[in-house]
Amino acid sequence: QPFQHPLPSPPTTLPNYVPIRSAIEDMITASAETKSMKVAALTNLAYRCAFTFRETDYKGGCNGARIRFPPESDWSSNDGTSDALAMLEPIKMEFPDISYSDLIVLAGQTS
Repeated sequence: QPFQHPLPSPPTTLPNYVPIRSAIEDMITASAETKSMKVAALTNLAYRCAFTFRETDYKGGCNGARIRFPPESDWSSNDGTSDALAMLEPIKMEFPDISYSDLIVLAGQTS
């Protein structure tokens, strides 16, 4: 959408989401002691990512995953999302073709 500038160009091909989802599931279930914390953190990250949308200037939202950058990352309502983003970083490195916004939403949906 032109009002959310600048966004990266859309991909010409979509990644295979099945192995990415499996990697997220493996990360979540790797430790029974931290499973509920990871589920809560990833669900909150996806919610907060969508919640950053501002109707006043049409910025924010998961489109572009701007929750990773100021001003969205500095909003007090987004405290703790950097920890969830750090959990997803190894998966992003393993699957570089997935966008951060897709990874955040997929992680929230998977958790």
